[in-house]
Amino acid sequence: MANDDEAESHDDEHSHSEGESEDGEADHSRGRTLAERVHNVLEELEANLHESLENLKVNEIAAAWELAGWLASSAAEVEFLV
Repeated sequence: MANDDEAESHDDEHSHSEGESEDGEADHSRGRTLAERVHNVLEELEANLHESLENLKVNEIAAAWELAGWLASSAAEVEFLV
């Protein structure tokens, strides 16, 4: 009996033919090949990287100004204490 259950499970895993998504729709019917999907994902990743890089620049500049202010106030405090 256990072998029958394993066989059914194995058949279910491979019931989708190549080029079909899990919901059963063929990717080709939507006009998207694997190469197009990979290209789209890579373009999205590139756009996210550019956006992240810009955010990093802005945050680094803000952090540098904050550090400069802290150093200036620390220097003034050290002079006061000495």
